[in-house]
Amino acid sequence: MKNIFLTLIAILSLVACSSDDDSEVAEMTNANLSYKLVYTTGVLPSYYVVRAGNTITYEDSFEFKEVGYDEDTRTVTVETDLNPVKIESNFYIEGGSEVNIKLISSEGNIIDEQTISEVNYTYNHNF
Repeated sequence: MKNIFLTLIAILSLVACSSDDDSEVAEMTNANLSYKLVYTTGVLPSYYVVRAGNTITYEDSFEFKEVGYDEDTRTVTVETDLNPVKIESNFYIEGGSEVNIKLISSEGNIIDEQTISEVNYTYNHNF
């Protein structure tokens, strides 16, 4: 009976240890991601102004990126380095045309998606 009890304790402790290891691996995987914030418009007149001023905050620093409009792909794309803490994007589109916004992880997962039709729009996301 004593051997069965000790064997049961050993099995339970192994199961508990393995689930801790799995959660640590998941945390490490999620911690090493970069992101893209993509604004997609419809066809616009060539004279329209479209831009985004972006502040990307990291654990110990921040970065400001001014990103222009790519007429070929009809997008404004903001890319982060690994492990951002926060992204704030001030988007401007002349005429207030409809714009689709997607926040995409480096793994290809869509984190957030929305549609706007405002001339000035501030997008905020905390990671």
